[in-house]
Amino acid sequence: MPTHFHGGMTFQAGKPYPFPSLPKNIPAHPLRITVTDPPIVTVGQTITASQKLTEPFKPQSPCYFSPIPATVTHITPWQPDDFHRHTHARNPHEINHPTTQLYDIHLKPIPPSPPAASACDQSADENNPLTVPAALNIAPPDKPTLKSWFQHFRALGPWPQDEIGCDLITQLAAVLHNKHYQSKPPKSLICIGMDAYSPYPDRSSLLLSYPDDAVLGLQILGNLLNVKRPKLVIDANPHLEGFLKNPCKSFKIKLLCARNRYPAPDPTLIAHTLENTKLPQNGSPTDVGIVMVTPWTVIRIARWMTRRQLDVLQPVMIAEPHRDKHPQRHFAMPGTEICCVDHTLHGCTERLRGKLIAGNPLTGNQLCAPALVAQQQEHSRRAPDSLPPTIRHGMQLLTNLASTHHLEPAPCITCGWCVDACPTGLQPVHLAEQIHNHQNSKQLQDHLQYCIGCGLCTHVCPSHLPIAQILAQANAPITPQIK
Repeated sequence: MPTHFHGGMTFQAGKPYPFPSLPKNIPAHPLRITVTDPPIVTVGQTITASQKLTEPFKPQSPCYFSPIPATVTHITPWQPDDFHRHTHARNPHEINHPTTQLYDIHLKPIPPSPPAASACDQSADENNPLTVPAALNIAPPDKPTLKSWFQHFRALGPWPQDEIGCDLITQLAAVLHNKHYQSKPPKSLICIGMDAYSPYPDRSSLLLSYPDDAVLGLQILGNLLNVKRPKLVIDANPHLEGFLKNPCKSFKIKLLCARNRYPAPDPTLIAHTLENTKLPQNGSPTDVGIVMVTPWTVIRIARWMTRRQLDVLQPVMIAEPHRDKHPQRHFAMPGTEICCVDHTLHGCTERLRGKLIAGNPLTGNQLCAPALVAQQQEHSRRAPDSLPPTIRHGMQLLTNLASTHHLEPAPCITCGWCVDACPTGLQPVHLAEQIHNHQNSKQLQDHLQYCIGCGLCTHVCPSHLPIAQILAQANAPITPQIK
């Protein structure tokens, strides 16, 4: 196994554009919130905003809460999908004890009780759509201790992080598990501000929109972890650097500008490049003494601290593979149907079936209807195919591939492009052939540990072979099926 990283590919970087301002109120849509633990609410129950929906026994698991006052109309159990496995790929507990069942909690918004009004006023209210606050009046912790903040983070979870594969709560739980964390803190706190896929500038657009909040939130987290000088790594973009240079200097944040040669923002490559540390493909950053966060995590922490309100919206960028079309930027509440977030997707269910990707075109996961368990399929009022996809926690980037065409694979022509592109020096097509021929050797397993799932081998293959998908299936843990 090589000790250095090479390969990769440089894509044409998208230009960062500011996100729209966070609204105070948004239209109230029915929500379908996906949770990983059995719900503690029941069908027909009326719940308030910020009320817990789950109460997991595991200390490293977050509690899900309702962002709005609502009535629970349905609870739908279904099997974990690729998106769930992708966002928990570096979660140690998920690797050792995979989740066997997810739950969709269907919430119907409750309109506020208005004061007595005339018939004229009532008819006017009927013409106005119901709205709900975009933030909850919840004060941040008073004690500046990691344990106090962790308890609040966990109660108001989850705090997912796109493309890192390990959420904030899991990493903080690992730090607290070390009884001497105050005297032996993590050696580094890194905010990965480089875009995971440079043509779609979701992270850099957030940093451009909230530069002061990003730096302040990173300093707050650094103080809690007792990390002296946190690092913020961004794309080598002079315009973005100009926005962040002075705030980083004021808050003693180390600003690093790097060339975004895909997949440079991957946690494994970040750990190697910045800390000269080997982080396996499914390893948690805390295993090597590093805590990794993304821009929205620290922005949300800073806004919570300064405004004393917790944002319940999350940024969503919807992109299409066209150079002349800028990605759409929105803020949405987790659990909202995707067609309600972007009006251009409304009424296009059949055209988008199998064409909507959570993430970028190389490593993203196809959004499909939930795979309901057998008992639920028999009694569900709605067929699985009629359940439209929703914005899930941590779903920051969506790719619409409706205008693309599928190409059939052809035999390998031994061009070697996949070897040249692989950032960890593997021979992808040879590994795929061994998997196809069921040659499950120790050498194969050792090499698969260094596959970071960037998807470049499939992207560059002139024969259109699904090499990355074959390697991903071999790397995926076996999830028990629900009967």
